[in-house]
Amino acid sequence: MNENLTPQDVVIPLILLLSHTLLAIIVIARRGLREREPRVFVIYLACAAVWLLASSQNGLVGIWPAIPWQRVAVYALIVTGVLFWDFARAFLRGRSLVAGWVPAGVAVVGLALSDGGLFVVPPVQLPGGTRTLSGEELVSLLSAAIAALYAVTAIVTTLVEYVRRPSPLHRNRILYWWLSTLALVAGLALVFSPSEPLDLPGVGFHWLGGALLVYTIMQPQLPNIGTGLRGAVRYVLVTLLPTALALGAGLGAIYIGSQTPGSPLQVTENLLLGGAIAGGFVFLFYRPLSKLTHRAANRLLFGHSYETQAVVREYGQAVTQTLSLDEMAATAMETIDRALGIRHGALLVVEESSHSEWWLQVVGAGEVELEQESLVLSAGTPLADWLVKRGDPLHQYTLDVDPRFASMDDDERQAWRQLGMEVFFPIRKSDSFVGLLALGLRRSRRPYSTAELSLLETLADQTAVALENASLFDNAQRRAEQLALLNEIGQVITTSLDLAPALDLITDRTGSAFPGATGFIFLADDSEGGLVLESTFGRDAPKAKVVRVKTEQGLVGWVVAQKRAIVVPDPSRDSRYSKKIEGKLAPEAKSALCVPIVSQQEVIGAILLASPSRTALGPAELNLLDSIATFASIAIDNARQVAAREDSLRKQVAALRIEIDGIKRTEHVAEITDTDY
Repeated sequence: MNENLTPQDVVIPLILLLSHTLLAIIVIARRGLREREPRVFVIYLACAAVWLLASSQNGLVGIWPAIPWQRVAVYALIVTGVLFWDFARAFLRGRSLVAGWVPAGVAVVGLALSDGGLFVVPPVQLPGGTRTLSGEELVSLLSAAIAALYAVTAIVTTLVEYVRRPSPLHRNRILYWWLSTLALVAGLALVFSPSEPLDLPGVGFHWLGGALLVYTIMQPQLPNIGTGLRGAVRYVLVTLLPTALALGAGLGAIYIGSQTPGSPLQVTENLLLGGAIAGGFVFLFYRPLSKLTHRAANRLLFGHSYETQAVVREYGQAVTQTLSLDEMAATAMETIDRALGIRHGALLVVEESSHSEWWLQVVGAGEVELEQESLVLSAGTPLADWLVKRGDPLHQYTLDVDPRFASMDDDERQAWRQLGMEVFFPIRKSDSFVGLLALGLRRSRRPYSTAELSLLETLADQTAVALENASLFDNAQRRAEQLALLNEIGQVITTSLDLAPALDLITDRTGSAFPGATGFIFLADDSEGGLVLESTFGRDAPKAKVVRVKTEQGLVGWVVAQKRAIVVPDPSRDSRYSKKIEGKLAPEAKSALCVPIVSQQEVIGAILLASPSRTALGPAELNLLDSIATFASIAIDNARQVAAREDSLRKQVAALRIEIDGIKRTEHVAEITDTDY
């Protein structure tokens, strides 16, 4: 150990090591290492600590002089730079790019080869010949340049994401990342400055940046920086401006009075009296001026230009006067838009529900192009627990960054993200979950304040009764349309005794009833057993080809064997799914229905319906398809009976012909034998 070490030479590295260790322990204790973001951050902290300790001017160099700390610092700096970039991507929920590690990998391999003596980095003379950089200095500069390149790339990446993401909550989180980075860089600049008194403040700044970054990772619900600044400005305005105005009015009154002939203030310079008059003005005018200032500040800084009671009253009257779900959604969004200035919104109405799932229909999305017009909430998932059990508002930002939703399926997360909404408010009636009020970004791009969220929760509660009435009306209309469809199919079936036209009508009407889906009708094969594909219909329907299905093979075989209709939210993950049948017929299916065609307790076929949308086919669609299958069984049964009768008649005719031919031959022989010859 170097005997010339000062206490500060030992304390600074020790503080750096302990501070980074403490931050890593906090992250591991609260978040663990299963997720990529905390895992990369902990590794970054470890590498950053090694680099800082190895780069300290005395510190470890004096404690363990045998270790080549300068070379360790070069390696650690490169790795720290690439980890900082990778952490920025993990922070933004981006995937790790292997290609991004290539420059750092090449640099580390080159250093290792140089240290192994395979080649020597030559000195380089600077332009002008003023100085020559040694090989060691050149390596240090190159490592610093590589680390700086990764740091700049990370900053540019966050800047691009800040511009690309319109959500104020996502932008606020990126602002915290920038503040943390600024504190880290400022701390490093102070630690490595030539002035020794700046070492401890530099360590403090650096640790503060790390602590703020840890807080950003640990706390999904971050206080909004913009809202905090506007709140501080409002506090200053509301506190100081009314006082200044009231005091100015009092002083003005004193001045005017002192200039007025005969006024008591003209003949006296009593400061106590002047102070009492000014204080009286402040007492009289402070409260009304404070209210006016508060209202003006709210409108100017937060965009509050509505009366809460008036909005609640107007909204309640508007939604209760409509019966159609589409009209109700449009009315609700218009009312909320006038008050808060929202870009768009929608109602998510529970169409069907069971003990394990809620099927939500998106109503009133307007001009937003949706990949899926319905969603599924599955019981036991974090999303269902939050919305159904807790009944709390949920921001899309929370879905994206909160660790409690890390286990969500990517398809499910994308299904909610494609709605383009900012916040979801559960709608409940008598403790029953009936839907969601979904709202997009505000036109001002400001986040929803606490008061606005409370107002919107009240509006969501008012929506419950109106939503139930509108749902009943909408269901009645849909049922009437389904009955008209079934009636049309029934009329054709009763007037047609041929299977081909009956199946053509069934496939045509079924395809119209389920737009975007592809259907397949299988019929029993009495000669070879099992089922054979008879016809196809719907979206991108392939041409009918010879496809045979054995009993209990695939979804179709299972339905035939069990004589049960099924809803399959994700066919490829269902144990009954067959790649040889459903995989070939509908490879892009994300949801499916399959119903048996039953006649006189005997399964004579099946109908398979597949959709590329995960939520397009649910219990309501299953009921309609089951009814269609019933009519199909009647058509098939009638056609088969007619075919059987025709076959019987043909056999009878053939038998009669044979019998007639026999009689004729007998008579002909008798004629021949009865002649004189």
